[in-house]
Amino acid sequence: AYAFSPALPVFDSSGNYTKTLNTEITNPGAFLIIQDKLQTKNFFLAPNIEAKILKDLKVNVVGGVSQSTSNREFYLPIKAQNFLYPQGLAQLSWQTIQNYSAEGYGTYTKTFGDHNLTLIGGGGYYKSISASNSMQGVGFFTDALGYNNIGLGTNIAQNFVQSYRNPDVVKISQFFRAN
Repeated sequence: AYAFSPALPVFDSSGNYTKTLNTEITNPGAFLIIQDKLQTKNFFLAPNIEAKILKDLKVNVVGGVSQSTSNREFYLPIKAQNFLYPQGLAQLSWQTIQNYSAEGYGTYTKTFGDHNLTLIGGGGYYKSISASNSMQGVGFFTDALGYNNIGLGTNIAQNFVQSYRNPDVVKISQFFRAN
């Protein structure tokens, strides 16, 4: 908006968005008609179970699940008269990240007179998964469908579909500590 002339009205006499001296700049008023919806869902769970095995020995098992999924729906209308996409742009994308963990450790605590001894040892298993897909369509004959029919995009050079899934990342750890 800082580069768009403040002396111009939002619309011209034909009802189109006005252009400033640099026609590559989209009228700031046109940003109000851009559809951009993002929905993110998160789930997190981390239970910890502790069991006292002996007077001086306890065992803990800790699990973890963290999942995040995002969906984005975007449409730049023809009416916005964007310099790069004068015939409109639609995008749909989805992404997920999942993290899983399991840890187990034991704690031995013993008092000898004025002295304390604590031994802790355990291990863990961690796994991470990520995947995504997206699609884009450019060149529409109408704004009526928005991002609901990307297949109508006529600009073959700028239309695309892509997806990926990273290889699962697995880490295993072990630890020991004496105090």
